[in-house]
Amino acid sequence: MFVKRFWEFCLIAILPVVAMLGLSGLLHFLYVWLPCNLIAFFSPVSESVWEHVKIVFYPFLIVWALLFVWQKKAWSFRRVAVSAVAGALSSCFLVLTLYYFAHTAFEVGHSLVLDIVIEAVAFFAGHFLALHLQIRQRERYWTFVVAVVVGFLFAALLGVFSFVHPKCPLFV
Repeated sequence: MFVKRFWEFCLIAILPVVAMLGLSGLLHFLYVWLPCNLIAFFSPVSESVWEHVKIVFYPFLIVWALLFVWQKKAWSFRRVAVSAVAGALSSCFLVLTLYYFAHTAFEVGHSLVLDIVIEAVAFFAGHFLALHLQIRQRERYWTFVVAVVVGFLFAALLGVFSFVHPKCPLFV
């Protein structure tokens, strides 16, 4: 019984985060390999922190879409949408928070290892929040609508600020 539960936990909790990290790594270099405006909407075009939020937001949503396809009979689409958007946005917020906390409060220089650890922590936290919401939330139509609208607005901001970004340290 314990072994079965352990493998179920790995399939639903750990494997998706590993997939998110893998997709994130691919998206990080996609614009370098295929430089075009459509790719710039999903992949970072510079080394700014804002651009790197893309490699958290989109892999999170892709993996949760795949989780929904896998668990289609057990999971509701509306709950998955709300959970995925909430988890993705919280992961993005956590990446921004931890990045600035590490680099300004502790004055840590740029470290690839630290950036990957921050991203992994954000993915785990967002994924577990999304799993919690998937299991515990009540299915309400208005939360679904709000989640979809906020998700699309955030995706639009990610794309627009790739081409026309404000003069702010977050975007430089």
